[in-house]
Amino acid sequence: MRARRLLKYLAWSAWLLAGAAPAQQAASNGTRLPPAHGDAPQLSVIPQVAQAPRAVPIPTLAADSVVPPLPATRDQLASRQRLLESLNEGRVANGNLQESGLEAGDEVYRDGDVLAVVRLSGLSREFFWLEGPVDLQRVQFVPEPGGRYRVNASINPQAPVSHRISAAELHRVVNAEVPAAGSAERARLQQLCNNGQAIAATIWPGALLPADRLLLGQKAIVMVRREGNDMARYWLKGRIDLGQGGLQKVDGNLYEVIGVVH
Repeated sequence: MRARRLLKYLAWSAWLLAGAAPAQQAASNGTRLPPAHGDAPQLSVIPQVAQAPRAVPIPTLAADSVVPPLPATRDQLASRQRLLESLNEGRVANGNLQESGLEAGDEVYRDGDVLAVVRLSGLSREFFWLEGPVDLQRVQFVPEPGGRYRVNASINPQAPVSHRISAAELHRVVNAEVPAAGSAERARLQQLCNNGQAIAATIWPGALLPADRLLLGQKAIVMVRREGNDMARYWLKGRIDLGQGGLQKVDGNLYEVIGVVH
């Protein structure tokens, strides 16, 4: 009786050991085995691999980003090239100057809307672009032949502005008319500007161009323009403000167009 029970116990123990080994091996491999009859289902732990979240860069605008300046117009580029070739042998300018950076003895040249400065320092010659607001009516700018200006003193931007012409002349508005045929003013202006020959053509203020010259009479104005190798003469007809920035008083009743005229 005891022997039979001992044999039965040993057989049951062997059966348990044989079934537990595969289960333990499967658990270590992370797999699952179907449950045996009468046994509870075996649960296995599936190993997890932890992964750090990927960093996604957030686009930002650099605080020191620079907005490129607007390009110069075609006319301004052409003016700069002419000034470089005629005054600086085509070399690049030494830099930029403001009105307050000018020195006595500087020469200011103008081509359309572009201003350039030539400075002689001993035996060296420097070339600069003149930028910012520039008031060529100041007493520090002395008009010279060829549309240039000589600077006779430095400019203090904090000091009161003094102009070469009076305030009344600075804002002098003229309603230019074509003088009547046979009038004394017509004959006088034609003698001064055209060797007494008749002037028949007319022009209005908005059609004036840089380098045009205006000779003022009492109510009439004669405009003289170089056209190739010839000089053309016109009667100016219409309202014109002689104090606007596009005009420069040269001497007495003679003005020169240096920019846009309205």
